[in-house]
Amino acid sequence: LFRRFAKSRDDLAEGSLDWTVPLRGKDDQSKLKFGAGYKSMDRVFETRKFYLQNVDVIGSEPIDESLPYNTLLRPENFDEHWAIDELSINLDSYTAEMRTGAGYLMSDLVLAKKWRAVIGARVESTDQLFKTQPFPGSSSTDYAEGGPSHTDVMPSLNLTYAKNDKTNFRFAVTRTIAHPDYLELVPTEDRD
Repeated sequence: LFRRFAKSRDDLAEGSLDWTVPLRGKDDQSKLKFGAGYKSMDRVFETRKFYLQNVDVIGSEPIDESLPYNTLLRPENFDEHWAIDELSINLDSYTAEMRTGAGYLMSDLVLAKKWRAVIGARVESTDQLFKTQPFPGSSSTDYAEGGPSHTDVMPSLNLTYAKNDKTNFRFAVTRTIAHPDYLELVPTEDRD
């Protein structure tokens, strides 16, 4: 029997400011938008893994492992039939943080009676850091730490042609990014 006990807590704080400035007269809906944002996430992930192994004592009646769990795991069955081994390693539990700062500039332009263009770019700087922690009672000093840091420029272009009041044709190109989850970064190990 294998059992994993885990506890995770994420603390998240974020904020942003956005501004819109009209570019032309009141009859033209063209505008310039710009803004900035910041996001901070701290995570604590603690886990311990245990394996319940059958160690029938010589001379005792072997336990029937097809019995229900509440019968198998009675306290009186532990002395003669079960041993608990901890499978935790120092790379299982970790603390982590992610800091992301971003800014963007976008223009929403009415080009002609039926044409509209939205052109812009977002710049994002991200730092992710993790550090593994020893499990309680561990004598090992092994640990791992690291994480990526990068700045990305993500341009976008969206063109719209209004054929009539009911039909629009759109063309869009953009670059996006997906940050790795800590399960992909931390060198933890799962065993069955």
